[in-house]
Amino acid sequence: TGGGHRTRAVEGELGKRLNAGKNASEEELLTQVAQEKSGVILKTASLTVERWGKKAIELKDKEEVWDLEAYYIAQALCGYILTISPEIIILGGGVMHQEQLFPMIRSYVKEMLNGYIKTEELEHIENYIVPASLHDDQGIMGCLELAMEAVGERLLAEGLRTGKLFNL
Repeated sequence: TGGGHRTRAVEGELGKRLNAGKNASEEELLTQVAQEKSGVILKTASLTVERWGKKAIELKDKEEVWDLEAYYIAQALCGYILTISPEIIILGGGVMHQEQLFPMIRSYVKEMLNGYIKTEELEHIENYIVPASLHDDQGIMGCLELAMEAVGERLLAEGLRTGKLFNL
């Protein structure tokens, strides 16, 4: 299903926190990681307002605004591509409602990577960097997916430990 990269990234984040000696539950750590990742998206919108003095919707026809935003977003995506190799990049939130950003972001990503890596995903970049399709609920849906996986793993482990794997 393609969840391997996402799961490894979260486990890696959890592992760093656990190894740092924090005594938080797995649920608390998942919530903290999700909040931190959401914060990046929220900061994009607030930086747009801070930089230009207006909300994104009020700047729709200002090409220089979106060129700069696309450039900064592409820089971040290149960092993610080079460090965690995501299978797909889904961009959502208020700023990303400006659909003219997507071709600009994709173009900057290709320019910045400059052929340094070659992957099937980058060959079909229009299917790799895509808009959110969950009506801006992707953050909470991702958290729910992680929670369901964690519950399922715990139930399986308990069933294997007790020998009552299919005790209905």
